Amino acid sequence: MAAMTVNEDLIQAILAMNCFIMLLSHFSFLAMAQKDTFSRIPLMTTCIAATAYLGMALGVMVVDVNGKKIYCLRYIDWFFTTPLILLDLALMRGADMKSTILLIVFDELMLIFGLASALSPPSAGRWPLFMLSILAFVLVIVKLIYNMNKAGEERGGDAEGKFKFVAARTMEIWCAYPVLFALCECTSTISVELEIAGYAITDVMAKCGIPMMVLVWSI
Repeated sequence: MAAMTVNEDLIQAILAMNCFIMLLSHFSFLAMAQKDTFSRIPLMTTCIAATAYLGMALGVMVVDVNGKKIYCLRYIDWFFTTPLILLDLALMRGADMKSTILLIVFDELMLIFGLASALSPPSAGRWPLFMLSILAFVLVIVKLIYNMNKAGEERGGDAEGKFKFVAARTMEIWCAYPVLFALCECTSTISVELEIAGYAITDVMAKCGIPMMVLVWSI
């Protein structure tokens, strides 16, 4: 069977466009920024994401695994930005340090197993590592649901409704990532162009949309 042709120009255009969107969001957050943690976290998140997308567009840290391109900068980006998003939610809820650290540890384990799965050949543990990543992801979701319910008990009123809305949207968006991973890194079911576009759209919603909601409601 003939190898599938990859449109490298389209891929670079999507990556560059996402870099621009992240920068645009960064400067939007900067214009809204106040001297508090709620303002600093979205700035860091979008700055890291913009840098990662610029690097991916330039072909930095792209490795070949059995003919499949793995963008390692994508995982490095997630390694820093997803804990920042979770920290943003924790601060919005007023969570204690122990609860926040536990949530971030589950998140980092999910990413470590995910990267290990992506870099592993199909015959060398890709699916078992993916399952471990999913297990850690489920723990993140369960912990978020627990935090949502606890927020209702402790805070109540408008603050409870805001936190539950943002936490629910975060879980919904993040659920797209394991689906994309299974279709892309694990099985190569969809084309590389759709993979890049799928991750790009999800990243914009997660790293621009969620912090924007937190920042607007904290002003």
